[in-house]
Amino acid sequence: MCNVWGGGDGKLLIAVAPLFPLAQLLDFFVATLLCGGFLSIFYWVKYRFLFKDAQDEGLPYGIAIVCGVNLSLYFSQGLAIYS
Repeated sequence: MCNVWGGGDGKLLIAVAPLFPLAQLLDFFVATLLCGGFLSIFYWVKYRFLFKDAQDEGLPYGIAIVCGVNLSLYFSQGLAIYS
């Protein structure tokens, strides 16, 4: 409605939330914010310097969410595939 948060991003957050215990949610949010910051810097450079004439389609924050999930699970070794 306000074009701030996509519906798919909210669904993705709800889908990955059961992977984390309550005490680890802060780590997940920080990792997601850091990945989102790197992604936004990348897109800023892309549209300001490399492709000046291209129309900015917005930031695909689902990528940052998935990267934040992977980083958080990797460093906490929360799943067997990461240990």
